[in-house]
Amino acid sequence: MIDRLLLVGCGLMGGSVAAALRAQSPSAQVWVVDPAFGEKAVEQGLANRSFPSVEAMLDQAQPIVEQGLLFATPAHVTAKLLPDLALTLDQPYAKSLQWISELGSVKAPVVKALQSMDDGPGGKALQALFVPSHPMAGSEQSGLSAADPRLLQGARVLISKLVDNQPEAVDGLELFFSSLGGLPIALPLGEHDELLAALSHLPHLLAYGLAGMLASGPYAAAAQSLHGGGLRDTTRIAGSSAELWSGILLENREAVLALMTQYKLSLSELVHALESQDAQALQQSLERASQWRRQFS
Repeated sequence: MIDRLLLVGCGLMGGSVAAALRAQSPSAQVWVVDPAFGEKAVEQGLANRSFPSVEAMLDQAQPIVEQGLLFATPAHVTAKLLPDLALTLDQPYAKSLQWISELGSVKAPVVKALQSMDDGPGGKALQALFVPSHPMAGSEQSGLSAADPRLLQGARVLISKLVDNQPEAVDGLELFFSSLGGLPIALPLGEHDELLAALSHLPHLLAYGLAGMLASGPYAAAAQSLHGGGLRDTTRIAGSSAELWSGILLENREAVLALMTQYKLSLSELVHALESQDAQALQQSLERASQWRRQFS
């Protein structure tokens, strides 16, 4: 178990990790880089110190036994920070790092940045320690105020290791998430973005689409005041950060667009059954979907 976490980004996910670590190990040191929420995290007792940059944080980190660096930032932000991070790994103050990871919903930008540093200073060291991960947990709320120490409890955590990862780095990261109540599961890196397009990105896009249609139509006010569980549940994730999700959808646009083509075909079957008043076809389509949904684990 680590006794110091270096955390870049302290919104919903980063704040929840920090809160879970402090709840599990009150003496653990949490240092954060986050210009928006860093000082608030210190004030709320979720972090010990905040810093303006990764370099400043690492420069003051003292060598200790077991230490992790976690990026809880959007993929494009993480990717932009990696070259500077690689340069620091040859410095004495970075030698205590056991693993480096990130929580991004899209891996391609980060992997591309890592691959571009193959022959650069610190590139190999970074690839040895950097183990991509992705907790399958979240909320439609955002920011540090939404942080929840129980967010990772029972949540699957996808671990998509790199070819050059040190086994100790992978093991250490898995132990870290397990200690916070997560369930680490190996997922090949090449499968991550396509799978998440189906499991998360497309559902968010559809929820936004439905909410947007109602918001701009004649039933906007009535839907907000008279809704039942069906509309509330179906559109819950449309309350998520538009800034965050527009970035995710654009970063994984090809996989999402491919699934949208399939979705349009499925929707057209339902539309055709309604237009032709084909009760049997409509029921079969609904039953197929219903049976699949009832088997969720």
